[in-house]
Amino acid sequence: MILIGLGANLAGPWGNAVQTLNTAIETLRQDRLRVENYSSFYVSTPYGGVSQPDYVNAVVRLSGPLPPDALMKKLHVIERSAGRRRGRRWGARVLDLDLLDWHGIVRNPSGQATGQAPGRAGGRSPGHIALTLPHPGLALRPFVLAPIAEIAPGWRHPLLNLSAAELLVRLKPARGGRILRRL
Repeated sequence: MILIGLGANLAGPWGNAVQTLNTAIETLRQDRLRVENYSSFYVSTPYGGVSQPDYVNAVVRLSGPLPPDALMKKLHVIERSAGRRRGRRWGARVLDLDLLDWHGIVRNPSGQATGQAPGRAGGRSPGHIALTLPHPGLALRPFVLAPIAEIAPGWRHPLLNLSAAELLVRLKPARGGRILRRL
């Protein structure tokens, strides 16, 4: 199972945040990817202590043959197509796509991997995207955990061996990333 987090809080060439997420989901259906399911859209407070508009978030469950680095590059291409320009960490964005989990593998930024076939996404190469799997913030963000619990109740965090619902219950109330409502 591949899980992708989607978020937007600015309008862009694809429309408002909801329209942008819908277009991003349709765009993910290309390049040998199959969208198996996607969550409801959730409105959440911004994460990271930066003053900005509320976010609209969702999670998509995919399947397909792309290895994690190739999928991450595809996500960056989709973000740029939607008008995303890299800038301030945790700043407002037209579209943010995060690779949350890729078939349960555990991988650190140096490119080392466990739980996968040799030769797949192993070493670094020029232009390599430092990728950590599962996403390091996944277990701390209600705007990611609630959508995962909705569409993949059997999913378990590859390091913590807890479901999204179990992780949600353990979260302490936070200012940032709090879900305000489901759309």
